[in-house]
Amino acid sequence: MLIFRADTEEAPADPDPGLVRYAEHALHLLWNWKGPIPGATTGNDVDAASLNAWVTAVRATLSAEGRKAIGDQRIGHILWYAPQGFGRHPST
Repeated sequence: MLIFRADTEEAPADPDPGLVRYAEHALHLLWNWKGPIPGATTGNDVDAASLNAWVTAVRATLSAEGRKAIGDQRIGHILWYAPQGFGRHPST
């Protein structure tokens, strides 16, 4: 476990303070990611094939590690920062 426990993992009774600090930094990075998204090219473009390959590979790894649900949430957060006009982007 680093940041998110797998579906089958229990919370550690006495977590190592060094690992907790490392996990806090990693979590901060994930929560504050505002791009670029995987597959981004120069300008405001995205290579759809590269992005799709990244999403497919990451989802397979997350699923194998028992972190599919939280992984899908984090992927969605990352994709929120796709350039306007790339696919469906909700207006704010």
